[in-house]
Amino acid sequence: QSLCTTTHSDCQDRKFEYQIQIDETKKTDKKKEKDDSYKTFQCTIYALAPHGTSIISDIDDTIKVSNVLSKRLLLKHTFYSYFKPIEGISDVYQKWHEQKCQFHYVSASPWQ
Repeated sequence: QSLCTTTHSDCQDRKFEYQIQIDETKKTDKKKEKDDSYKTFQCTIYALAPHGTSIISDIDDTIKVSNVLSKRLLLKHTFYSYFKPIEGISDVYQKWHEQKCQFHYVSASPWQ
């Protein structure tokens, strides 16, 4: 397994672009072609500032209407209905964004 990294700085030098190469050949393979045996994955990592505010937010019934207390309505809102935001929540999150808050989302919803 080999790891190759490339760093691209954003305005705060906190954005990192990574390329990870993983050797997918089995140990029992006697011959391997280098070009065919590696798979490349790309990801972006944003490092948090050493100080500031983080918002840890659920999604269901915090950002979007889900009715998690009713299985029937939860299934309806998850698989049938269009996305419906909680009234006024967009303005709240926009104000937090303007104050440079960082957001972290958690959810147990199957809609992700």
